[in-house]
Amino acid sequence: MDKTSTLEDAIQEGHETEIRQAILDGAQQIAVPALVSTLCICIVFMPLFLLSGVARYLFVPLAEAVVFAMLASYILSRTLVPTLVMYMLKLNEGRGESQNLFVRLQKRFEKGFERLRNSYRGFLTRCVETRRVFIPAFLGICLFAFLLVPWLGQDFFPQSDAGQFILHIRAKTGSRMQTNEVQNAAVHYRWSASGTLTEVERVPTGGAGSGVLSPIYHISRPNDFEGAGSVILTPDRRLLFATNGGDNSVSSFSVGKDGRLTLLDVKPTGNAVKGKSGTAKSLAYCPSKRTLYVLHSFGPDHVRLMSVNGEGKLTARMERLPYRQELDTGR
Repeated sequence: MDKTSTLEDAIQEGHETEIRQAILDGAQQIAVPALVSTLCICIVFMPLFLLSGVARYLFVPLAEAVVFAMLASYILSRTLVPTLVMYMLKLNEGRGESQNLFVRLQKRFEKGFERLRNSYRGFLTRCVETRRVFIPAFLGICLFAFLLVPWLGQDFFPQSDAGQFILHIRAKTGSRMQTNEVQNAAVHYRWSASGTLTEVERVPTGGAGSGVLSPIYHISRPNDFEGAGSVILTPDRRLLFATNGGDNSVSSFSVGKDGRLTLLDVKPTGNAVKGKSGTAKSLAYCPSKRTLYVLHSFGPDHVRLMSVNGEGKLTARMERLPYRQELDTGR
């Protein structure tokens, strides 16, 4: 816009005086108005720098791009454009009227724009002459606009959790992603009606995980040791039990009405940890006998028993059940 105004004023001045002086006069006439309009546009974007969260990351780069573009445009309109205008007018000096189609369209547009500008000037003149009527009418319209306040939005950007994001990954067929924790934790998720899972809390179990070790093969690799039944709820949904494969222990939690967990007890299963990791894997609970069965991947005592009292406290029992291979024809 600055460049267009500079070019237009220079051409109009060039019809009446020497080209070089005409360019200087045209650039000088719009220097202050162009600066004021540029600063006004830049100021409009200043509130965006006060945003926070996701809105800040979205809109601040947009504001910076507009402000820098406006300032660069003003600088170029005061330096480069007048120089290019001088060379352009010298090239066209002494030539007759061009018959180029685009030139004729440009002249027709300029005539229409000139009529519009004259009409607008006449309208402003009438408003000034009848200011006793125009000023009250204008203020009345401004006050009437305040009636729209109840329908204005309250949030500039929808509320969101800035710490929550969704990561989409497309991996090769057969690829696996797994996190192996050295210190186990029970992760509580809320499942919404739309199927979305939202993490609510992480409660340490007080036991150890297998870390980066695969307990079955005793090598460092992503651990596929976690099995079905490693975390179970009692039928009355009052207690939750979880295995800690790293140190052969079991954790018990109380389950609140809102689903939140409270750690009650952590007890070893009775099987010694051989090597870098234990092998406690799956659980089963018998509410009538208040007995918890703990399955281990390696023996000789594959199944160990634990008693559960009314408060959810655990007590390891002496009973142990080895795995009998002769009963498994597929092994």
